[in-house]
Amino acid sequence: MGKGTLVKEVWPSFLSLLLIGAALFALSLLHSRRAMGRWPERMRGHRWRVIVKS
Repeated sequence: MGKGTLVKEVWPSFLSLLLIGAALFALSLLHSRRAMGRWPERMRGHRWRVIVKS
């Protein structure tokens, strides 16, 4: 039974962490895409490298 309660306690916090991480990733993706709009078209290929760096 102890294992079940541990899962019940840990799972919600793990889910919330996952949600926060996903939200941060989405925000950075949107931000980089907005910055991409100001760049020349030929720079588009470097988009993923920029995301990894930031």
